[in-house]
This record gives sequence, C-alpha cells and structure tokens, in this order.
Amino acid sequence: MSLVSQPLSALLARNVAAERVRRRWTQAELAGQLGVSRATVGGWEAGSRQIGVDWLLPLCGALDVPLAKLLDGLDGPGMQRLGIDRR
Repeated sequence: MSLVSQPLSALLARNVAAERVRRRWTQAELAGQLGVSRATVGGWEAGSRQIGVDWLLPLCGALDVPLAKLLDGLDGPGMQRLGIDRR
C-alpha cells in the first residue's frame, strides 16, 4: 500500500472528517461503509494513521464525492506534483 505525503495526508484527514460530518455520519458508520474499524477512520481523521492511496477511491465512493473534493485546499504546485489537472 502506498501512503500519501504528510501534508497531503493532513489535508485528506480534514476533508474526510468534514465530508463525514456533512453527511451526519459517525466514524463507525463511515467505517461500516468501507469495511474497516472505527479506530481506523478515527486514526485517519486524527492524523495518527495515514490514508493509503488505495483508500482514496473507496472513500470517494462511500462519501459520494469526487476526488477533487477530498483534495480541496491543495495548492497548484501540490496538484502538479500529483499530476492532477483541475481544468
């Protein structure tokens, strides 16, 4: 499993938590959608666990958001390093 960079991981953690709260889900409910433990989701959101790249699309699917929404707040150079074009 590939892990994302530390600054990106913190950004993802904030955005995952925000989307989960927007849906009015508990960490346990999101965990159930993903087939992981509540502690895993809590760790992602707290930053004590990094979100693996292989979890990005499942998170998008569970939260019903595009990847761009989870990357919201990433600056232009950060997007370029990831090879993402928002046009």
